[in-house]
Amino acid sequence: MCQAHEEGMLLHDPENVSLDRLGKIVFIQITLNQGRTDELKEKFFAELTSRISAETGELPQNVFINLVEVTKTNWSFGKPYV
Repeated sequence: MCQAHEEGMLLHDPENVSLDRLGKIVFIQITLNQGRTDELKEKFFAELTSRISAETGELPQNVFINLVEVTKTNWSFGKPYV
């Protein structure tokens, strides 16, 4: 899902993200199974940030990525479980 927010709708700390930079920020949140190493996640962050920057012209420091790790038991794909 991709969602744009109207100006003024994002709460932020102006000391961390200035108002002029706020309109250029890309937030990405990915839900995935637990189990990847920190090293693999760092490589993923670097590669995704690099691709987004290359394809959109967005500055790498404006790309925020958040991984939400869950256990496999927290997924359902429409199958009834007994």
